[in-house]
Amino acid sequence: MSTTNNSLSILSKSGSWIRGNPGRFACMLIVAVLYGLLLACIVQPDYEGFMAAALMINFLVPPVLLIINIAAACFRKSTWKFPLGCVAVSLPLLFALIHGFEGGPCAKADVCTSIGGWQLSWGCMEQIGYFMLVFTVFSFVGFALVRLIKHFLRAHR
Repeated sequence: MSTTNNSLSILSKSGSWIRGNPGRFACMLIVAVLYGLLLACIVQPDYEGFMAAALMINFLVPPVLLIINIAAACFRKSTWKFPLGCVAVSLPLLFALIHGFEGGPCAKADVCTSIGGWQLSWGCMEQIGYFMLVFTVFSFVGFALVRLIKHFLRAHR
């Protein structure tokens, strides 16, 4: 019986947090849906899924991260954990997409490491690093811009 009460207590606390912070919850939900769509495109067994995911990481994810982090920074108790989380979540997705697209037999000019029956191409890591940098810049620029404006307005009141 106590396990049921503990579960209900956790659910009621999370429900009250959502009611108390609907904007921050919406930001988290939008990021979760965005990365869920990216994951759905990555796990598609066909070439079109990979191409859709490639288009998403180039043209959809960065502007959405910029806008969502601008919105998240507008809330009163916003912290730098949100843009950091937005970036950190994308790392395994980018690895799955880029290695899945370029993986396979190792090219003669590429440096690879064998892990079991799997070839890890170090050339892919450069692209993963590039997209991590792009996502980081878009997330933190949006967040920092709003924080800077808030700080400027507070200082000149």
